[in-house]
Amino acid sequence: MCIFGNRIPEGKFKTVYIHTDLSLFKNIVMKKILVSGYALLLLLIAAGCNNPSGDNETATTEEGPAVVIPSNDGSLALTAENGVAIGTEIKYMPEWKAFGWFRSEDKVEWTVDVQKAGEYKATLEWSVSDEEAGKEFVLEAGNEKIVGTVEKSGSWETFVSAEIGAIKLTEGRQKITFRSNQEFDAEGALLDLRHVVLEPVTP
Repeated sequence: MCIFGNRIPEGKFKTVYIHTDLSLFKNIVMKKILVSGYALLLLLIAAGCNNPSGDNETATTEEGPAVVIPSNDGSLALTAENGVAIGTEIKYMPEWKAFGWFRSEDKVEWTVDVQKAGEYKATLEWSVSDEEAGKEFVLEAGNEKIVGTVEKSGSWETFVSAEIGAIKLTEGRQKITFRSNQEFDAEGALLDLRHVVLEPVTP
């Protein structure tokens, strides 16, 4: 996964972050560098970040969090790696590439750049113990939302995927949030969240 900085005028400097997914170690390495003008383009080419596969990209600068950019087919991959965890207990687990310790007051937030407004099918990948399953969640984008129930996956170590509904997105940059839709005991947990994929519904 590569993180692209915004276009930089010649002679100007900006802090840019490059994320490299080292699958061998199941970890994310962040390097902070200073670049000027076309040096950024050369750096990205050298790092192999020309995205030939058409996979989702994210863009980050010092002004804010990563921005999820659609892939060639218009889909948006809201992963644990490019999401922002908000709360006192929730934590990113690099060995699982997922957010865990998800309490009722916690949430995950993504900044996305939607290039085409419309309805998007949402697919969730998660794990949960049988004892903690059954709680309500909500995926929100502005006034639009999907409300669902966390179904059993078999165990905390077993991740499954399922379509959870469809949501309407407006064009442009916006935030999408995943959170619990109910209060529950402080010792409980909502789920372990790996990703949400949003795919445009063909008219």
